Order: sequence, then C-alpha cells, then structure tokens
Amino acid sequence: MNKNILRNVLVLLLYWGLALSTELLAIPPDYATPVWPAAGVALGFVLLYGRMIYPGIFLGALAANVYTSFNQGIDITQQQVSFAAIIGIGAVIQAAFARFLMARFSLLPEDLSNGSQILRFLVVAGPVSCLVNSLNGATMLGLFDIVPWSYWLSNWIVWWVGDSVGALVVTPFLIQLFNRNPQQERNLQTALLPISFLVLVIASFYFVRSLEQENRRTLIADIGQQHEAVLRLNINELKVILAAAAS
Repeated sequence: MNKNILRNVLVLLLYWGLALSTELLAIPPDYATPVWPAAGVALGFVLLYGRMIYPGIFLGALAANVYTSFNQGIDITQQQVSFAAIIGIGAVIQAAFARFLMARFSLLPEDLSNGSQILRFLVVAGPVSCLVNSLNGATMLGLFDIVPWSYWLSNWIVWWVGDSVGALVVTPFLIQLFNRNPQQERNLQTALLPISFLVLVIASFYFVRSLEQENRRTLIADIGQQHEAVLRLNINELKVILAAAAS
C-alpha cells in the first residue's frame, strides 16, 4: 500500500483516538476542551510529510467533531456534518498556516539551531497558528446554533488554549519520534517529559470530573431521600385526615 495512504490512515486514527480521549474534558456550555493533543498530531505530521497528510487531518477532525457532537447529545444532521467538515477544513488550514510561517521565517525543525529560533518555533506552533481554528470553531458554533453566541468568548479561549497546548506538547514529540537518528535519542527522552505532563493533566481532569459526577450522584440521592421523606409525611398526614373524617 502507498506510504502516503498509510500515513493518512495513521493521522486519522491518531487524531480521532486522541479526540475521543479528551472530548470528555469539555465542560458545558463550552464545546471545546482545555487540552486538544490532536492539534499537535496535525501540525507534527504536516511538518514531517507536507501537504500529502491533509486528507488524514480533515477526515480525523471530521470524525472527531461528529462524535463529539453525538456524545454531547446533539442530533447528527446534515447541518451538524457540515459543521464538522468546516472544522476539519480549519484544522488543515491551521496546520498549513503554521508550516507556511515556519518556512517563511526559517523555523522548520531542520532549521532550528539556537534557543531564540526554538522559542519562535513554539510561539508559531502554538499561540499564533492556533488562532486559526479556534476563531473558526467558536464562530461556527454560533452560526450553526450549536452554542449560544453569549458563550463565544469562552469557547474561543478554551479552544485556543486547548489547541495551543496540544501543538506545543505533541508536535515536538512526533518530530523526534518519526525523524530520529542516533544523535536524537536524548532529545526523544526529553520530548517524553511534556508528553508525560500532558497525560498527567488529562488524568487529573478525568479524576476531578469523576469526583464531580460522584458528588452529583450523592446530591441527587440526598434530594431523592428528602423527597421520599416529605412524601411519606404527606401520606401519613393524609391517612390521619382520612381517619378523622371517617370517624
């Protein structure tokens, strides 16, 4: 099978898989999540293999956003698929835009030779390029009536931060992993540190969310018991009233 096809399949699976692992971190009414490693997958593979990876990014983002909408209880209609497709296009443009800026200012991975260049590379990879799909996504959420416009700012900020964190952590790791040579072994070990931190952050979010859900279940149970007690009291009072009326 053609290598480009295999790479696109790999990108699709990685993008979708990471999306599934992090979409539960979204806190309604926000649609986006505070950590989105898939953005780093898109940029990393574009830097490694160029425009031939665009189909995998698009399909991965399309599948991820359709699933996210479904998991949040949003009906999957033609309009919803159109929204997911636009987000997929935005993900491709974001990665392509980042690569364009890096090529324009000699910040591609093979050009990095000092701390200043590395810092500029990270700024472009994260905060600058991730403005593209965060603005696109937050705006499309409003235009497609998925999230009220009153939440546009919070969704944009969360989307931008999530994409930026994902790009800053995952992109260097992928470059080291798929473009290795004997001299890069130590660099790969260094790149594993932020990945470990990212996993820890995601695990912490899951833990906190599970605690919140448990607290909600406990609260619901307490409310149910209170309602049951009130109902029993009302029934007893009704029995007394009926008994008095019968006598």
